[in-house]
Amino acid sequence: MVMGRILMRIGEVAECTGLSPRTIRHYEEAGLTGPGGDAGDGGTRLYTETEVRRPALARRMRSLGFRTADVRSLAGLLDRLPEAGDDRRAYEELVARLREFWQETDARCEEMRRELQEAEDFARTLHRHLARLTGAPAAPRSGGAR
Repeated sequence: MVMGRILMRIGEVAECTGLSPRTIRHYEEAGLTGPGGDAGDGGTRLYTETEVRRPALARRMRSLGFRTADVRSLAGLLDRLPEAGDDRRAYEELVARLREFWQETDARCEEMRRELQEAEDFARTLHRHLARLTGAPAAPRSGGAR
């Protein structure tokens, strides 16, 4: 702990975020995040809690198909949240941009739901074929083929 900040090594950040150290280094190279704390023993990279938020955000957004530039843009907006109330125009711009990200995210989630439904239907079809060939019971219609 340095000046009231928790400092983490890259392995701890990886564990926290579910990302590999290699991916975190990629985000560093892309300018999305980077170690901001003092170097530890032997020059080890140390990250503050704030710096852990960006790769975690990237992980969530990348699973929905957002690009690194989108992550950087939203991270910048989120960094401005506490100060947005000071300037009405900046506040309205922030709200509008966050709304755009929310709408795009919602649309991507809906598309993923459709794709998942198609994948589950396909899995059930394959299971029915297998059941017919082997005499095994067919998978239930409501859930995935497990």
